Amino acid sequence: MTVAAILRAQVLAKQVQIEGMRSFATDDNPNIILAKQELAALQSQLQRVAGSQSDAGSDINLSKGRVTQSGMEYLRRYRDLRYQETVYELLAKEFEIAKLDEAREGSIVQVVDAGVPPDKKSSPHRLLILIGGTALGFCCAVLWVWLRKSMAFALGLPENRQRVQSIKTLWRAKRDSD
Repeated sequence: MTVAAILRAQVLAKQVQIEGMRSFATDDNPNIILAKQELAALQSQLQRVAGSQSDAGSDINLSKGRVTQSGMEYLRRYRDLRYQETVYELLAKEFEIAKLDEAREGSIVQVVDAGVPPDKKSSPHRLLILIGGTALGFCCAVLWVWLRKSMAFALGLPENRQRVQSIKTLWRAKRDSD
């Protein structure tokens, strides 16, 4: 029973290892091929121990005449316990190996040269931006006032007022026809 539990745990651990390796390697990788061969060997050993050629995970065959029902229940639970213990031990070993590998690799980001603030600011020159923005705003305001005064003066003349009125009526007619 113990041997079968250990073999099942090793088969499970090998399957986990193969799935983990598939995340960074193809099926043609020599390490994956070797792991698959080891998995096949473990499964064949488990089949021999279990006495069943059809399913490597089936119960170990014992005759019901030799062992009582409670004894069978005890053996099954003992086998499951040993199986879980072995899986835990194997996964704990894998976890420790992964932690050691991570510690050995170090950090991925490496600071080559630390940044230092400059002694003197080079740009943008805030004073020039302030003067330019003020001058541009003043020019826009003067242009706006001049255009408003010019439009008011132009609309104050009677002939211009008639032209604007005719343009408005044509515009409305055009808009209504569309």
